[in-house]
Amino acid sequence: MIDQMLGKATIKQETNLIFPDEYTIPVLSKALVQDIETCLLHKFGPHHTNRQILIDTITHDLIEKYNLFSIGTAIVRKLQFPLTKDNIVRAIGLALIPADIVESTWVDIIDLHTPDYAGAVTFNDYLVQTYVDRDVSLFEIETWNANNAILNDLPRTNNHVEGYNSRLESIFPLHPHIFEFVELLRDEHVYQHHQAEESDIQTRKRKKIYNDIDNKLKQLLISHSSGILTNVQLTIKCGRAVKTNPAKKLIIFLVTHLL
Repeated sequence: MIDQMLGKATIKQETNLIFPDEYTIPVLSKALVQDIETCLLHKFGPHHTNRQILIDTITHDLIEKYNLFSIGTAIVRKLQFPLTKDNIVRAIGLALIPADIVESTWVDIIDLHTPDYAGAVTFNDYLVQTYVDRDVSLFEIETWNANNAILNDLPRTNNHVEGYNSRLESIFPLHPHIFEFVELLRDEHVYQHHQAEESDIQTRKRKKIYNDIDNKLKQLLISHSSGILTNVQLTIKCGRAVKTNPAKKLIIFLVTHLL
């Protein structure tokens, strides 16, 4: 089955590079390297600019040097992990279901759906130790679970925060003079004030696809609370509802957490 799936990969003729056993991170900015060398790891935590710059740099390098699907198949071959949608959407779905059932649901998923591959066990163990187990996980479930955001019509992702971080990074130089810094802050205040006034007059319309996804997720949650869907069924259906490309999601996951 794996060989059949890998055989379907179509690599561009001009892309002759094979994903290496040891990946070399591309050249980073001096400021980023300095933070790494001085072990300022807190600057690479969630919502920090350094983290996003590092992820963007590596992702861009991978896409430029290797076609996206060829990276995915190389990782699948390396991990001996079957490239199926459910392998990824089950993990994605955990972020969308009620936080109080995440731990028990993932145990059920492991019991029911873990394929007989070493890479699958590694993937499951990583999620448990990093996100799922309330006693030992690195991040509390409530920190990353977006179920409350769905129910209260709030953003499910932090894209808006990352977007504003990018804006500030483009506006402010690396080491501005104090007077320049204050002047830029004043300009930004004026700009944001005008943006706020415009939003009072006319609310920016959200793309229909995102509204449709949120409505679908709410319908699934209602079906679950009514007893129509089991915990595992809810997780898988929610993971599918967010329209995420499984191969791309696997790449971003590995770049973010493993490289």
